Amino acid sequence: MPPPDVSSDTIILRGEQAKLGPALISVYSKTNNVKTDHMVSVNIKHKNVPDWLHKYIIGKKVANIMHMTQDLPKVRVDFIDESIRVEGLLEEIYEVCKKLKEMIYNFENKLLMKESK
Repeated sequence: MPPPDVSSDTIILRGEQAKLGPALISVYSKTNNVKTDHMVSVNIKHKNVPDWLHKYIIGKKVANIMHMTQDLPKVRVDFIDESIRVEGLLEEIYEVCKKLKEMIYNFENKLLMKESK
């Protein structure tokens, strides 16, 4: 949290990727004490997701992203340099981030297995 003498409304969360989603939900609901139907944005930096991996995550004809967000109409996923930005409702962002991290992990493991053969 910014110091009281700084005129900023930015809160920076640091820590393990798996714990950032729940922490963001907790901070958001405690600071605003309102419904969690506000749009927010989260950048995912999972060991820097390389540009070449983006096409595999997106899938043919955007199939992977469409499947991931089919029940989450207010979520938007953008690929920027070596990170992924997810925007939408807090609960929906958490779901998409979980799916993205799982997908990244699976692709990295598949590629490592191919390289070791």
